[in-house]
Amino acid sequence: MDQAPSIRVWVMTAEFYPDIIGGLGTVATQLTQSLKQMNVEPTIIGLREGTGIVTSRYKNMQMIQFPPAAPFFQQRRYSFRPTKLAAVLYARKHGQLPNVIHIHSLQFANIAMYYKQKYGIPIVYTCHSIVDRVASRKKMQKSLMQAADRVVVPSKWQQREVIRLLPSVSGKTIVIPHGVVPSLRISRAPRHSLLYAGRVIPAKGVDRLIRAVALLKRRKIDVTLHIAGKGNPLYERKIKLLARTLGIASRIRWLGFIQPHRMTQVYPRFGAVVMPSSQESFGMVAMEAMAPGVPLVTTRAGGLKEIVNAGNANIIPSVTARAIANAIASMLKHPKLTHQRVRNARATASRYTWHRAAAHYKAVYQQLI
Repeated sequence: MDQAPSIRVWVMTAEFYPDIIGGLGTVATQLTQSLKQMNVEPTIIGLREGTGIVTSRYKNMQMIQFPPAAPFFQQRRYSFRPTKLAAVLYARKHGQLPNVIHIHSLQFANIAMYYKQKYGIPIVYTCHSIVDRVASRKKMQKSLMQAADRVVVPSKWQQREVIRLLPSVSGKTIVIPHGVVPSLRISRAPRHSLLYAGRVIPAKGVDRLIRAVALLKRRKIDVTLHIAGKGNPLYERKIKLLARTLGIASRIRWLGFIQPHRMTQVYPRFGAVVMPSSQESFGMVAMEAMAPGVPLVTTRAGGLKEIVNAGNANIIPSVTARAIANAIASMLKHPKLTHQRVRNARATASRYTWHRAAAHYKAVYQQLI
């Protein structure tokens, strides 16, 4: 029997392997790779630093990358010019249009809406986070949500946030959880070797985590905290000064930015991952720590509540230094309970696969076309 024609999807994303900064790029890359294995024909419409347009291939998928500069990009609007990109895409794709446009990044919002208006091509928008600072980007995100045929979010918490922001999209906003790459390595590292991974910003609670390390020192509990990530330079300087002021600079290791695709090898080197975050749309770091059996000490903020609980993690009940310190101390004090939580956490992670996520997305594509 002949195989059904493949679904042509243009994946519009500012981040894609190997140029990944955070969770968005990880999701765009892993999800697109899995879709390729399901009779979906993705073309990655991406962003690249430098000048000129580059057409290449990644794992048998075509990539067309544009620089965020004139004449293609409008810096003031933080957006690619639709007609400029459309002319290039027409030539590079020999006039072939997609069945669906799947957009991850707001920089491509105008080009996605251009194709929807001119050719009736449906839009699937994966909303990774709510824009809450720059007014022009907030407006663009709302316009994209209104134009999209489906707005996909990774958690019920994020779904509620989207609907609260824009009630008119409630009927087309759906939840498809992210996946996680299975780990072949299992953590055997000493439990006192702690890792924080993620953006170094106030909402992630890094300053309170450093204060928690100081509290543990006073209690004669010896831990070393490794911080993998970058953030606002002013905030980084502030918390490095805080560590020195508290007399724990020697107990903090600053690892800097580590490429997300390398983190699967990094997690098992540590005895526990600490997530003192006050806001998470899903919790990729938590899931990536669970997969190789690294004990997790975390809040249940935002979407984390849907994947972590007292059965698979040590829960931080509030984002305070004392609460963080108590949760870390409990993880160290009760090794048998920690081991049971690790087993449960690995079982949890095994239920979140990129294949399963891709199957849900493919079903959405089929509904729309």
